[in-house]
Amino acid sequence: MSAPCQYLLCPFLSCTAFLFADLAAHADWGRSGKTNVVALLPFVSNGQRQGEIGWALGVEHRGSGYATEAVRGLLTFAFESCGYHRLFAGTILTNERSWKLMERVAMRKEAHFREAHVPIHPDGPWIDSVRYAILASEWATNHAPWR
Repeated sequence: MSAPCQYLLCPFLSCTAFLFADLAAHADWGRSGKTNVVALLPFVSNGQRQGEIGWALGVEHRGSGYATEAVRGLLTFAFESCGYHRLFAGTILTNERSWKLMERVAMRKEAHFREAHVPIHPDGPWIDSVRYAILASEWATNHAPWR
């Protein structure tokens, strides 16, 4: 990955990790297309060893493999260093790049939620979303050669 990366561990939550290329851009979360955030692994449940991963990438960085590399790194970190059992991610159905990334890292589609998101524009249509997940055992089986 050519962009400088940082892993941040939140002191009050065990094994919460963020991977950024630009810390200042995090609040933007990709809406303007100017964010440099590559990926993040927010903490969901410490006791249940499950977590939700997400990502946003500035338009100028898309299609370069940065998000795939970052998500693989986060999955490896979460499963091998933090002991997570299951990780999941979701996106709107029209965000094909995002759900294809989930499939590329061996996540399985678990759900398709019909009209689950409010319209982006006041008069726009309700938006479908999808949820993908992967288990630690699936990650170990499918990704051992990539280490």
